Parts: sequence; C-alpha cells; structure tokens
Amino acid sequence: RAGPIEPAVVSSVDRSSFNLETPPMRRQSPIAPIDSPRDFGIHEVFFSTTNRKGIIAYGNRVFARVSGYPIEEMMGQPHNMIRHPDVPRAVFKLFWDYLLAGKPVAAYVKNMAADGRYYWVVALAAPIADGGFLSVRFKPSSRLFDSVPPLYADLRAVEQAHGDRAAGMAAAAARLEEWLKSQGFGDYEAFMHALLHQELTSRDRLLSQDKLSVFPPLPSSGSDESALGRVLGVLYGQSQ
Repeated sequence: RAGPIEPAVVSSVDRSSFNLETPPMRRQSPIAPIDSPRDFGIHEVFFSTTNRKGIIAYGNRVFARVSGYPIEEMMGQPHNMIRHPDVPRAVFKLFWDYLLAGKPVAAYVKNMAADGRYYWVVALAAPIADGGFLSVRFKPSSRLFDSVPPLYADLRAVEQAHGDRAAGMAAAAARLEEWLKSQGFGDYEAFMHALLHQELTSRDRLLSQDKLSVFPPLPSSGSDESALGRVLGVLYGQSQ
C-alpha cells in the first residue's frame, strides 16, 4: 500500500467581487430528483472553489453547463445546492472530515442538476492557500465505480432506518467500514488510492484512444500518494 496522501495547497483565485459572508439564499421549493442522467464527456473537467463553509466562489463553464445553473446564480450559494439525496450523509461527513483536517480527499459523488437529473463524478478536493477549498471533478469510468451505486443505496437505507440522524450516519459509517474490509481495503485511505489509480488510468486510456489526453503519465507503482496533488495542480492550471 502506498503512503498517506500529502496535502495539496495551490494558489487561490481572485474572489474579491463576491461577498462570501452573506448567508446563502434558501430555495423557494425543493427540486424533485429525476432518474435520468445529464451526460458530459470523459474529457471534460469540473472546477470550483469555495470558502471554508462551502460557499461557492468560482465555477467553470463545465460545472455551470452540466449542473444547469448560470455561473452568476451559483456564486455565493452553498456547494450542496447540487447535492443528490442518493448520496449517504456518512460519505459527505467523511469527505468534510478530511478537508477540515487540512487533507485532500477523493470520492464518488452523485450530483443533482437544476432540472432534477443526476450526474456522477469522481470528486477530488483539497485545501487552498486562502483557507477555502478547491474541487475538481471528472467522469468515472473504471470498474471500481460499478460497485458504488449499490453501496450508496445500502448506506442510505441504513441511515433511513434510524430515526436519529447522528445514529444513522454512525451506523452507515460502520457499514462502509465493513464493506471496505470485505473488498480488501484496510480503510478509506486505501480505497482512495485505488480509486485514484483506477480512474486516472481508465480516463487516460479512453482519452488516448481519442487523442485527447490532458493528464501526464501516472506515477510509477508505489507513488500513488502524489496523484491527487498532481491532478489538482494540473487541472487548476488548465481550468481557469
């Protein structure tokens, strides 16, 4: 197993035109999920930054187009405006636990667009220099992803079986730990290494077939811990 992923700190974007201290607006009516995907290309990359509370400071054109929200409407809104109810709360808690501890994190996330349709992404996030967070996402394409939708459905069922939200998340977290061990992963850190390696390998292979590759070659075996920092740096430079 590779060593721990090192935190990736990159430059911040100019967000002086946004008042991130203003409380985000509440939506007048909830969006009903629709069991239909919003498609996007394997070559496309989502890019966004938030403050420490998850308020969006910047989003690129891919993010705006696939989510169905104008960039101007997303600015100053909580990033969970695209949260899909199919993603377990325990997964989001794990994601935020990493970030608030100053560590980068990777996860599979199902998002909900403005019209209620869904789209899956490989989400990579890390702290940035100004105290906020950088997130880059791309389309999952590895075999590892196939096991995730049923896993998340099981975790959501565990959460919903508990009347108390905290108890439900704790039970789902325990179930996730059981699943990780059943799949041969010692912990979530090991799963992240496999996720990064398999998804980046698969994406690079697919892009190379179309001569669209945008990532440099993967690190050699044993140095997977550098992948997240490298990808964040590459995507940050390309997605502005």
